[in-house]
Amino acid sequence: MSLYKRKGSVNWQCEWTIGGRKIKESAGTADRQSAQEYHDRRRAELWRVQKFGEHTTRFDEAALTWWDDHASTKRSAETDRLRLRRVAAEFAGVKLTDITTPALDRWAVALRRDDLAPATINKHLAIASGILRHAARKGWLPAVPVIPWAHAPKADHRWLTQAEAQALLPLLPPHLRQLARFSLMTGLRRENATHLEWPRVDRDRRVCWVDGADAKNGRAIAVPLNDDALQVLDEQRGKHLRWCFPYRRKAVHHTTTKAWYKAAAAIGRPDITWHDLRHTWASWHVMAGTDLRLLMQLGGWSDIKMVLRYAHLAPGFAAPYAGNVSLSKSPAGPSAADQDDTQVTDSMGWLMGLEPTTTGITNHPIKKRVA
Repeated sequence: MSLYKRKGSVNWQCEWTIGGRKIKESAGTADRQSAQEYHDRRRAELWRVQKFGEHTTRFDEAALTWWDDHASTKRSAETDRLRLRRVAAEFAGVKLTDITTPALDRWAVALRRDDLAPATINKHLAIASGILRHAARKGWLPAVPVIPWAHAPKADHRWLTQAEAQALLPLLPPHLRQLARFSLMTGLRRENATHLEWPRVDRDRRVCWVDGADAKNGRAIAVPLNDDALQVLDEQRGKHLRWCFPYRRKAVHHTTTKAWYKAAAAIGRPDITWHDLRHTWASWHVMAGTDLRLLMQLGGWSDIKMVLRYAHLAPGFAAPYAGNVSLSKSPAGPSAADQDDTQVTDSMGWLMGLEPTTTGITNHPIKKRVA
C-alpha cells in the first residue's frame, strides 16, 4: 500500500516508487483524507522532480519529516524543538532550493543583532543543516548549501565561588533555589536533576541514580549524596509523589529563566548559565583535592579529557615535583638517558589523575638480536 500506518505510529505514512527509487515520508497527520491529499500532491511533485528536475519542496515539509524521522527521538528533542521554532519562523514557506548560503548568512547576521552568542547561532544553524541534509537524502534538494558557521572561540568553563553561590541562591525562586542547591552538591546535569524521581533515591544508602537511558553517555550513574544534598531532598518530601523537584505539579522544564538571569546579574555574573553549576561542582571538588579519576566517575564522564579541564585548579598535585629543578643544586637521581620507560610512566601519572598503568602508555619489550 502507498498509504499506511506503522505499528505504534499515529500519523499516516506515504510510500512511492518513482524512477525505480523507493521513497517514504510521513504525511504528518492522523486524518486519512488529509493524508490522501498530501500523498497525491507529493507524488505529483516528486514525479516532476524526476521528470523535469524541478524541486518544489518547501522547508516546512522537510522540517516535519525530519522531526518525525530523526529529531523527535533524540535526547535533545526538547531543546531542538525550541530552536526549530526560530528556524521555522525564518524559512517557513520557502522552497528548499531558495535556502542558499547567502540566505543562511543573512539569517546568521540577524541572529547576531539579537545578541545571540556565536555558539548559540551555530546550534540554530545545525538545526537548519540537519533539515537540509535530510532533504538531500530524500531527493528533494540537489545539493546542501555551505553552512556559514559562526566563529565561536573556545572559552574556559565558568564557575562560581562559594561566596557567589551563597549570594545567588537567596535571589532565586524557591523551586529553582532547591534545584540549584542540589545541583551544586551533586553535579547532576540539568535534565537528570529536574526529572529526578523518588524511586531513584535511596535515603538510607545516601545515593540516587540516573538510568542509562537518561544519561548522556548511555551508562547508569550512581550519585552519592552528602549531608547538604540529603537536606534538600528531605525538604522536598511530600511535595509530589513522583518528582523530587516539582513546579506546579509537574517536573521543571525551564531553569535559565528571567528569574535566573536577573539573579545572576544581581551578583555581577550575568554570563553564568545553569550548566555552569555542574562546572562549579567539579571545580570545587578538584580544589578540595578530589582525584581526577574519581571525579570522572562521580560526574559520569566517559572521557578523561572532559575532566582535565579542571586540572589547573589543583596545583597541589604538581607541588611535590616543583623542587625537582633548582639552580642551587644538581639534579638528583638517574639521568634522563638512564631512566627507563616505567619511571617515565610513573612520573606522568599525576598529570591525568590516573594510575600509571591506565595512562595509555605502553612499554615495548626490547627484542634481542639473533646471532
